[in-house]
Amino acid sequence: MRFLGLLTSLALVTSCGEPAKDCYASCDKLFGESEGQCAIVVPGRTAQEMTDDCVANCQYALARSGELGSYNPDERSSGTDDVSIDNEQQAAAWMDCIADTACDLLKSNYCAPTTNF
Repeated sequence: MRFLGLLTSLALVTSCGEPAKDCYASCDKLFGESEGQCAIVVPGRTAQEMTDDCVANCQYALARSGELGSYNPDERSSGTDDVSIDNEQQAAAWMDCIADTACDLLKSNYCAPTTNF
């Protein structure tokens, strides 16, 4: 029993301070309206609609194997590009980019897609 408690404590200590990298956390960072979130606005869509679509697309991509290919979330998109994440490697790179990038850069089309879900 002590061992299990020690493992739980160790897991909590090693994860403190590091942003979560999953579909919901990534999408919530983009569209969430609480402190520390980017609150990106898409005309005609609610934050909840954008978050739901974002999570669905991210989870869809995670369920498909594939290569990173030419996808590079660290390059700035023009904003009119039709950028999508289509597989698990692209989704992982996208989530890393979202977690590591400030809101002002996300609003400037880094880590695409950030609005077209």
